[in-house]
Amino acid sequence: MTGRAVKVAVSLAPGDFRRVERVRKELRLSRSAAIAEALKCWFSAGRKEEMVRAYVEGYRSQPETAAETKTFESLAAGTLAGEEWES
Repeated sequence: MTGRAVKVAVSLAPGDFRRVERVRKELRLSRSAAIAEALKCWFSAGRKEEMVRAYVEGYRSQPETAAETKTFESLAAGTLAGEEWES
């Protein structure tokens, strides 16, 4: 942990607490480390969602043209033609 840590009190439903305890013990983490790791995952998922939203928004505002689609299909067909496929 970098910098000075800040303590917080968190209330959990009993079932959630048991799950946290089980997982953190399996991972050999302290409660603080387990919660900090869970928050990192949560924040990372939020960033990924933002990136997907930005991609979708960009695509909707500037979708590919028919000519671009035809070019992409041609390139994909050429690339995939050289691959071995299981039957």
